[in-house]
Amino acid sequence: MGAVARLSAPEVEVAPGTRVSLELLVRNTGTVVDQFTVDVLGPAAAWARAEPPAVSLFPQAEETVTIVFAPPRLSSTTPGADAFRRAGRVSGGPHW
Repeated sequence: MGAVARLSAPEVEVAPGTRVSLELLVRNTGTVVDQFTVDVLGPAAAWARAEPPAVSLFPQAEETVTIVFAPPRLSSTTPGADAFRRAGRVSGGPHW
């Protein structure tokens, strides 16, 4: 079981009421077929999602997951930088 994940950019700027996306390349470095689930964590988790949220990969295969950020245009949406983290889970296995 193993995986490598790389974001297309280390940060992204998005205004409330708009959307922007990043690409996350997920590679199965293990020796068996595994399912990898991608979650967005931190303050941005309320208005970010992974498309698709999970991918099944053969050994040494890779696939791109799009992470979409779409903060709502609401007075409760705070301006400024919000950190986010991506988290991944291997089906039945550890986080990566």
